[in-house]
Amino acid sequence: MAVNRVPFTDRFVASLKPQQGSARSIYWEPARYGVGTLGLRVSASRKVFVYQYWKDGRTRLMTLGPYPTMSLAEAHQAASEAMVVRERGGDPAENMVVENKRQRDATTVADL
Repeated sequence: MAVNRVPFTDRFVASLKPQQGSARSIYWEPARYGVGTLGLRVSASRKVFVYQYWKDGRTRLMTLGPYPTMSLAEAHQAASEAMVVRERGGDPAENMVVENKRQRDATTVADL
């Protein structure tokens, strides 16, 4: 898998394709030391924004959302929110898992 570090722009993100000979490529914005970085995982069929950070000495990768459903501005906002959680000592991916489970287990109209 190819790895590249470049500043993202709307035009750049829209034009990305996986690198030749690679099924999937990851492009990263320059990292903020200690709090992680925004990335874009590109395959032949889709592009997905991700946030990579370190927790307890291990690298974690959190999926933010698919492009173009999630815009670059929205991805920056989501990554910034995850960075704040990380800077405060939390685990943003774990928080997302808990929130998704809470939503799945919520009472529905059919339950009422």
